[in-house]
Amino acid sequence: MAFYDKKNILLNIECKDILPPYCLKDSKSLRNDIFGKDNKDRGYLGKVEAREKYINENIEKIFSLMNWSLNLNIIPEIKSIFVSRYKYWWTKFPPVETKVVFLRVDMLTNFLNKI
Repeated sequence: MAFYDKKNILLNIECKDILPPYCLKDSKSLRNDIFGKDNKDRGYLGKVEAREKYINENIEKIFSLMNWSLNLNIIPEIKSIFVSRYKYWWTKFPPVETKVVFLRVDMLTNFLNKI
């Protein structure tokens, strides 16, 4: 988690080093790890989305604990980012609708400079 105070953006970042798939079965396992198998198991993506929900519900407490200043009139925008070493088929074309941005670790600086 990081707060970009000049832009009033709170970054919710999940970083995973996942090995690339070597066959179709591995690709399916990778998809299940990231996006889950069903609505009950939402994989890594579900954890990122749950954390974003928690942040939204507890933003005052989080800012207080982190000693960040919070203007209650202008609540920060929360951007959720999933960072990995590689770009995968499933992160380029997610099988579910999500606001989470998928990035390779070497693209993170460019992304942050553009927001």
